[in-house]
Amino acid sequence: MKQKVGEGRGGTPAGALRWVEGDGLDSLDLLVPRWGPPRAPPRSDITPPAAMSSHLQWMIVRNCSSFLIKRNNQTYSTEPNNLKSRNSFRYNGLIHRKTVGVEPAPDGKGIVVVLKKRAGQRRPAASYNRVPIRRDARATLSSLRHLIRKDRYRRDLRMAALRRASAILRSQKPVVVKKKRVRAAKAP
Repeated sequence: MKQKVGEGRGGTPAGALRWVEGDGLDSLDLLVPRWGPPRAPPRSDITPPAAMSSHLQWMIVRNCSSFLIKRNNQTYSTEPNNLKSRNSFRYNGLIHRKTVGVEPAPDGKGIVVVLKKRAGQRRPAASYNRVPIRRDARATLSSLRHLIRKDRYRRDLRMAALRRASAILRSQKPVVVKKKRVRAAKAP
């Protein structure tokens, strides 16, 4: 690929006009004069986000994310799979290869455990494995504990996941309304 840079003749500033000659196989727009700096590299040469380390991703995301909520000198995060809704490296659900999320089931009975798969890092819709659990509270928490313990899948998030699941199950219980006691009127 040859490049000839304009030398300032004919009213063009030096380096502003470029004639690019290609081999003719790629596209015809290589023969058209272009203004400005050279093009960016093709999309395949750019490193995908999944190839970056989680520490580098955290340095990028920690102060600049659409999920951040800053209120009352606290910073919260609303991203999916963040068990404590804290803006911290450990609980962040976007940057790690393995994440654990606990959501209420769509029908309002039980929970759905969301685990990130190793395969499909570049396809976000297909990179999550959802496991619904619809049993009583004790069996649900036991199976959640087993899911996280198996294959040593983020053992540091085990207690946070159990607490979130317990809170969700508690919220799904029917509310029992206590009747007010009414005193009997005194006889005159």
